[in-house]
Amino acid sequence: AKARDLARAALRAERSAALPAARSSFIRRLAKQERGDGLGKDCWFAWLAAALMLLNITIDITPGQLTANMVALQGLTLVLFVTAVLVSMAAAIPRKRIRGGTYLVLALVYLIAVTACLEQTYHGLGPLGGALRSAPSWFLSAGVLLLFGNYVLVQAAAFVTLRKEEGPVRRALGWSPAIGLAAAAVAGSSCLGLYAPRPELLMPEPGLYSRAIAGYSVTFTIENRGHRPFWYGGSVEQLPRPVSLVIEKEQAPGNWRPINASHTMRHARWSGFRPPEPGHAVGRHRFVKLRYTLRPGEYRYRLNDPLGRGGDPFERLTLPAGMEMEGSWNAAQENTQDAERAPAPETVTVKLRGVTDPKARSPLTYFLVTLPGGEPKEVKLRLGETIAGRWTISEYNTERASVTLSDGASFLLIRTGETLELTLSADTVEDADEDEEE
Repeated sequence: AKARDLARAALRAERSAALPAARSSFIRRLAKQERGDGLGKDCWFAWLAAALMLLNITIDITPGQLTANMVALQGLTLVLFVTAVLVSMAAAIPRKRIRGGTYLVLALVYLIAVTACLEQTYHGLGPLGGALRSAPSWFLSAGVLLLFGNYVLVQAAAFVTLRKEEGPVRRALGWSPAIGLAAAAVAGSSCLGLYAPRPELLMPEPGLYSRAIAGYSVTFTIENRGHRPFWYGGSVEQLPRPVSLVIEKEQAPGNWRPINASHTMRHARWSGFRPPEPGHAVGRHRFVKLRYTLRPGEYRYRLNDPLGRGGDPFERLTLPAGMEMEGSWNAAQENTQDAERAPAPETVTVKLRGVTDPKARSPLTYFLVTLPGGEPKEVKLRLGETIAGRWTISEYNTERASVTLSDGASFLLIRTGETLELTLSADTVEDADEDEEE
């Protein structure tokens, strides 16, 4: 009714001074909606962030950025430029809710993109990646601090815009920093390590003692169980994830020194062993084998991974003196029976030296088997194979790291370094005698 009266009075007016004043609250609300919410103090934060983003393009994050590898930062440069333009445009949106929501989305996308670009550069092969890896405090440089300072300014613009809002908008504003930090942590850690390289050093495979080399031929296998590749050999300045093998020998009780033994190398793509060639990438589910010639003695070894777990704890390896074995254990047992024509022994002493690749379907076990009155012999056996008489390798338990031996009637457990006495049944001795008579 007030609006109609106001319209009629305006139509009857004969001059401008006679026009009625718009004093109604309804008219005032209409005028406010037509003008919009207007721009506020948040726009200054947004425009400042946009200006600093453009300035950030010219600031180095490492000393070698401009001189070595500026091209490698094209992705980061594009992120800064596009985000600066979008933030400037968002500051001109008249509706506060829409403007504040746009700030939140742009801040989140910007933080994820910047973190992903830095993480990709850190794991790159270019000079800039090497400069980042060789500088422990690279994340405290002016360029990196300004990158994340821009995010804080955009987030502050969103807070100034939406601080008086209630309901879901207020909750989204409160949770946005936590969501941004969580997303940045995922983007900057190779999805929390799921896509990072995982070099694993398997149990060494000692060969047979050889008089020709007066020692053993021992093979070490490094396998990649992650997604990204690692590199064998090299330095952090040149390669994103170099690993190396450290082997030390005990010269005196408690006195360990690195060995200087010759070795060969085999990559997963190679058909055989070659002279060592450091700097080869080992991709997902690939491996590199290192074969060393080691004399009898006490050794310890570990995998050196400076950008990963660092230095793993040392594992011990004992290579006894005078342990020579020609051919397989079965052939040695047959030769002994043919030469001596002695009855089968009643007991056999076995010692488990180790297990190669325990997670495989059929791991390879190493035993020292001693017949009564004889010298220890090294035996390599897989699951289901016979160790002596009717005793066979029945099972390997990865949780307990134990091997189960069985003769069909009883079961025995043995772990690495332990020794067992295996009793041969009487029918086993009789069967051996009958075989000899035939």
